Amino acid sequence: MARRRSHGSMGDVISTLVFVGMALLGFLGGFGALETGEPWRAAGIWFSGFLCFLGACRYPLARVFDAIRERNL
Repeated sequence: MARRRSHGSMGDVISTLVFVGMALLGFLGGFGALETGEPWRAAGIWFSGFLCFLGACRYPLARVFDAIRERNL
């Protein structure tokens, strides 16, 4: 299996911060949509915010996935 490179570059940090910011914006924006009486829109915004949060956690999730995969081999 190919060894992963270090994920400490400035571009990695910036993209992680953007994912976190968009997740927070989506979480708060969902409440705004809910206040206007649009529950489906709020659910969609919250779901996209959750996906952005998962994007921010992509490197720890990749390490967990690799550990599970190595254990099953």
